[in-house]
Amino acid sequence: TPLAQMPIGPQILYKAGRTLAQMNRVLAEFQHPTRESLQREDFLWKLSNTHMLDTYLHVMEEESHRQMVEQIIQQFKEKILPNLSKFRKSLNHGDFSHTNILVQPVKSSAEHSDPTHPQQELDISGILDF
Repeated sequence: TPLAQMPIGPQILYKAGRTLAQMNRVLAEFQHPTRESLQREDFLWKLSNTHMLDTYLHVMEEESHRQMVEQIIQQFKEKILPNLSKFRKSLNHGDFSHTNILVQPVKSSAEHSDPTHPQQELDISGILDF
């Protein structure tokens, strides 16, 4: 079940953070002969290419949203882009969100048969869109 469809509490948020940290740790050491093919420099969804999004601002109809995104892109250009070489490069999950995290009820808490029950303890069972 996607986490987006479940009641979200501190336990599952902690588990999600721990899972993301574990993934990042493993991916930092990931080696493969074709790994470089995953590091496409002009890939729009690569976080270090945030500045490239300004090309698409014209499609945002809501003025307040467009201004907010413009400010974020400007801050990225001023503060991050000049320092990009100081950041460690690694593979990561760039869309780790409640819609891409799958959860399942913890087996030991079977007394709550309804997985949407607010007291149901959940475990991360999968990560989508990787």
